Amino acid sequence: MLVRAEKTKPAVFIALQIVAAIVSILNLIQFWGSNLLSPSRGATDALVLLAAVAILGLTIASAVVINKPRWARWLPVLIAATLIAGFIPRGVDAARRHGAAEAERREGQRIEAQFLQQLDARRKDVAARIADKRPYTPDEALDLLRFVENGDLSYRSLTDYSGETFALLETALTAKILDPNGRVESAPVARLNGQPLFLYFYNSRVKPGITVNALRTSEWKLMQILVRNGADLGLADAAELKQDLLKSPVAGPSEKFVRLR
Repeated sequence: MLVRAEKTKPAVFIALQIVAAIVSILNLIQFWGSNLLSPSRGATDALVLLAAVAILGLTIASAVVINKPRWARWLPVLIAATLIAGFIPRGVDAARRHGAAEAERREGQRIEAQFLQQLDARRKDVAARIADKRPYTPDEALDLLRFVENGDLSYRSLTDYSGETFALLETALTAKILDPNGRVESAPVARLNGQPLFLYFYNSRVKPGITVNALRTSEWKLMQILVRNGADLGLADAAELKQDLLKSPVAGPSEKFVRLR
């Protein structure tokens, strides 16, 4: 009976080692397959390869020590190590993703705090200009327009502040400290210099979006705000814009985009 027990014990360990190796390999295959399109695939492939080599080495080591009484006590350790090896790449990847998410969260907090500081400064500037009757130059107005346009931080899973920034622009327009017809002189798109602010915005931001059927909803709304607040549509260069204003916006590929029909 004792002899049979002694023979059974190695067989159990062999079976456990085989099961541990199979479970680990299957886990590696599933993990590798789920990360085929990951930007860090190179590092993932290296981890999976190292883990597979470790599993193979540990399985061979188990087969060697199974019949060596002095080393047999290490079999449970080898079996446990085989299981652990198969899950190490997944654990390392989870830790990497967590670290990246934390870094992204901290960066988002920094960006949002910076934006809120700028928004507060813009509000104070608008209030001071209204009090002093000091209008924006066309180039300053373009700078404000760019700030207003970038008020939606949802692209970083943050708050959409476009409601606040659009209201700020409306305040400046209503108070007549921002003229949509002022001619831009030092704009990023040099070929459009000398155009009225509203046409510069149309030609540099709105028209390209219309051309590719991917007009941002916020840009179209901004365009309409400028038109409602005194943009001179009687200019010959505004003929194309007038035609677009007659079209109806329809849903685009997402809620952030519209198409004009």
